[in-house]
Amino acid sequence: MTASVPAQASRAAAPGSGRARWLGLLVVCLGVMMAFVDVTSTISALGDIQSDLHVTASTLVWITSAYSLAVVSFVMSAGTFGDLVGRRRVFSLGAAVFLAGSVVAVFADSAGMLITAQAIAGLGGSAVLPTSLAIVSATFTDPHERTAAIGIWAACSGVGLAIGPILAGALLEHFSWHAVYIANIVIAGMALLLAPVFVAESGHPTWDGVRRPGHRTSGRTTSPEQPVLIAEHHHQHRHRPRTEHRSNGRPDPRATP
Repeated sequence: MTASVPAQASRAAAPGSGRARWLGLLVVCLGVMMAFVDVTSTISALGDIQSDLHVTASTLVWITSAYSLAVVSFVMSAGTFGDLVGRRRVFSLGAAVFLAGSVVAVFADSAGMLITAQAIAGLGGSAVLPTSLAIVSATFTDPHERTAAIGIWAACSGVGLAIGPILAGALLEHFSWHAVYIANIVIAGMALLLAPVFVAESGHPTWDGVRRPGHRTSGRTTSPEQPVLIAEHHHQHRHRPRTEHRSNGRPDPRATP
């Protein structure tokens, strides 16, 4: 009895089980908020960026568009890549790339460097967004819990859009526009550090992370022996003599001797 208590505690703390599922949801929501905070916080800092870097209005458009363009260009490919190699792995990779882009933005001293930084961050955001939703769907198997978790995930995108201007306004009042991207580094760093602890790895239903023979598809568990058993059953059924009789007692003419 006493030996089972540590085992139960370890299972409850394992990623994807017990309360760890909801902590994992918090981590992926941090990633979603991170991806959307960058959009509105950068827009709020455009005035300070223009006055500091002395750029034209058309260049300002590229500073904000570079991020969105990178996201929409790679979001579908990143989702497929996550299904193939592991969603948590791609989520963490996206958070790391986003963090790297934010670091470049902090040290940017020209419009070209800032646009490049935004494109790098957008590449990371394109990996975070689809994999985070896929992680939520794979972690919460109960339909009611999954509906609630996806609702929280979707709400966090709106929270990120709303927090961006507030966060940027508070930072720009005391610091330069570079501080806006320092906040992105903090959020991305938290998501990157907490993901391996609380987020369970998942992938496509035909791939469980190590390509084991048994996998779960359509709610049924298959094994290496199952196709063989099915084939043997089909072979016996085809070559079994027909001994059925009609209901009137006469032999079936289709029956084989």
